[in-house]
Formats: sequence, C-alpha cells, structure tokens
Amino acid sequence: SNGAMVANPCFYRQVKKKLAHAQRVLSRRQRRAKQEGHNLRMAKNYQKQRLLVAKLHAKIRRQREDFLQVLSTALIKKHDLVVAEELRSKNLLKNHALSQAISDVGWRRFLNMLAYKAKLYGKEFQTIDPKYTTTTQRCHNCGTIMGQ
Repeated sequence: SNGAMVANPCFYRQVKKKLAHAQRVLSRRQRRAKQEGHNLRMAKNYQKQRLLVAKLHAKIRRQREDFLQVLSTALIKKHDLVVAEELRSKNLLKNHALSQAISDVGWRRFLNMLAYKAKLYGKEFQTIDPKYTTTTQRCHNCGTIMGQ
C-alpha cells in the first residue's frame, strides 16, 4: 500500500432526506387509495409517486456503480497485484454506528469488480483473511498495534 485513501462519496446520504420525504408521500397516497377503495394499480397519484421513489433509488445505484467501476478500473490498471482483506460485511453491519456508511460503500460489489477486472486485464487479485494482517496484530507486552 502506498497509503493513498479514497474518500467515501456517500451517495445515499446525499439523497437520504429527499428519499425519506418521497417515501412518506408514497405511504400517504397508498393509505388514501386504500381508504377510498381504489386498486393501487389504478391509483394514478400513487403510481406517479412510486416511480419517483424508484428513480431516486436507481440514481443512487447508478452513482455508486459508476464510482466503483472507475475506482476498480484505475486500481487494476495501475497495479499488477491487488490484495484486499476479506472483510465480513454482515459482521461489520452489526455496528449500528457504522452500518449506514458501510452499506453506502458497496464493499462486496467492489471486490467482485476487482476480481473480474483483474482477470480481464491479466493482473492478479487476491483476498486475504483479516485475522493476521499487520493492522490487527497487537504486541503482547505493550498492546500497541504492530506495523505502525
């Protein structure tokens, strides 16, 4: 590692308030259509709002996908060997303080992109177990993290 860090663009956080508002409106329109006895497929205002919510979700997905495509291509083209820790996303998401930020990154999708692009460009990509990496080894005497 050369120590370069890439900032998380947080695409979901940027649209979070707008999406929450659109989903509340969708819920109201659904409730009203049901109260009036309309079928949701025939409720025009509900269908318009449903499409608006779907467009917001699609926008977030496209932004994240584009960012990961560009980043993974740049990493694979620059380096002959790329190594990543095989982090368990499910375990990381148990931390409620970090779960939204971790989900917003799309870590598993990023690793899959690195794997297929390495094969495409004839480079090498490996994932390693995070158990004994230098960032997680602690000195048994003083407790400091080794490798820093």
